[in-house]
Formats: sequence, C-alpha cells, structure tokens
Amino acid sequence: MPAMPAGLKPVVEGYQFDDPGGVLRTEVAGGASRYALDWDRGTQRFSVTLILDALKFSVWTAFYFHVIKKGAAAFDMQLDSGFGASIHSVHMVPGSYSAKRAGGILWSVTFVVEAETQAYDLSDGDATDLASLFNTYGIKPVVAGYGMGEPGGTARDEVAGGRAGYALEWSRGVQRYSVTLILTAAQFAAWSVYYARIIKKGSIAFDMPLDSGFGVSPHQVNILPGSYSAARAGGINWAVTFAVEAESQAYSMSDADAAAMIDLYNAIGVSSDALLARIAQFALTDTLVLAGL
Repeated sequence: MPAMPAGLKPVVEGYQFDDPGGVLRTEVAGGASRYALDWDRGTQRFSVTLILDALKFSVWTAFYFHVIKKGAAAFDMQLDSGFGASIHSVHMVPGSYSAKRAGGILWSVTFVVEAETQAYDLSDGDATDLASLFNTYGIKPVVAGYGMGEPGGTARDEVAGGRAGYALEWSRGVQRYSVTLILTAAQFAAWSVYYARIIKKGSIAFDMPLDSGFGVSPHQVNILPGSYSAARAGGINWAVTFAVEAESQAYSMSDADAAAMIDLYNAIGVSSDALLARIAQFALTDTLVLAGL
C-alpha cells in the first residue's frame, strides 16, 4: 500500500474527527429512548490540513494524481485516533479535497479521510484496563459549554379566536444535554477506548456527572447518534463534544417533596442558604440512598 511522502503531516491544530456511526435510537413516549448497536466497528472521518511549500506541493500533487488516483486508492498516513500519531490506512472522501495558496508562498491542502480508530487494535483485556482509567480521572463536562433541551410530552392545538389548547401526552421524558470534555492526551486515550469498546459508541448507557437542576451528580446517559466529535485544542489537549440524553433528577422527587421545597422557598425567600443546602443533600445523598447506590 502506498504511503504519504516523507515530511507531509497534518497540521495538528486543525485536526478533528467525528463519530463512527452504527448506533440505532428509537423514540419512546414518556421514557428514555431505546439504543441498540447496529454494527460494532466503523470508520471515522478525519478532517486534515497540510501546509506545504512549493517543492512539497509538487511532490504531493504527483502523489495525489498518479499514486493514489485522486484518493480512490487506499494509502497510509499519520493520524492520531487517540494513541498518538501513528500510521493508519485511509481512504479519501470524494468531494472533500481542496488546495489554495496561503500567503502567496505556501499551499494549504485540505481533505477528509476515513479510518478506523486504533482502539480496535487492543485486546479485550488491554481495552478494559485502559478504559477503566477514564473513570479514575474524575472528568466532568466543561460548565461553560453546558446546556439542555426540554423533555417534550406537551401537545398544543390551535383554537381559532381563542387560547390554544394544551394537554400532557406523557409526564416523564429525557432531556438532551450538550457537553464538552477537555482531555489531555492520556485522558483522551482512555476515553477513546471507553467510547469504542466499553460503551459501544454510546449505545450502552453509562453514568456521567451532570447538573439537571440539583447540583452535579451521576446521571445514566446515552450518547445521541451523530453528535460526537473530537478536535485537537491548541495542539496539546483534546476537546470532545457530544449530546447525551438523561432524565432530570426532578423525577426522583414526589409531588409532596416538590410542594414542600416550593413552600420552603416561599417562606425563606432570598435567604435561601438553608434551602440550597437541603437541595444538595436531597440530590447528592438522599436520592442515592433511596436508589440503593
């Protein structure tokens, strides 16, 4: 198999890739969606950029047209799929190639390739050992990039000349949380194996620290298919972004608990330190005891 000419490597700062697909999601009214693994392995798309001087661009152009036949033939190139830069067998995605002069001297060549992560090269034992490190790091989503959607379940009908009619179709429901993880190279290696080999690209539910309104605590989540991406941040750390679905911890409360909390707030008003302490105890201690965790 042909290999990239020596000295032609992707620009690290512009490096990113997406999810490998293969996860099926089925909507469930009033409850958590059902997730299933359609296929286990799968390629990911890596967006890469080459910055080349005139000589290297001539070499690359000859390689592109005559050796890999405009990307139709597979070739070896250096990529980092979570374990440091190493050789991956890739195909170039049709329609993704472009080249332009950068600053009048250098050439900027961009294209997208498909390759499998090296997480699949590990034995089951090595994958389990490395993935277990991810939980020991105690990593939490970046708070600044944190958001959630509504749980759905409310119907609305237009009424001519009057107020629209509202009805509750289902009482419970999951919300979508957009999260970002900032990981070192070692943390990203552990996460890559955990993602690909343990939770099967998010099709298997896992516990993740989220704040659904009562402070940060473990929530059972699935990763929404098609939402995953990873990018090198500044050439050192990795920024991993994806969306998860989880139920709010508000459903751990009874109607009486909710009413008592609201009454307490109305009585205390802005002097709410006691209320916040009680909420934290309920969310982080009481509910875990009730759940047997």
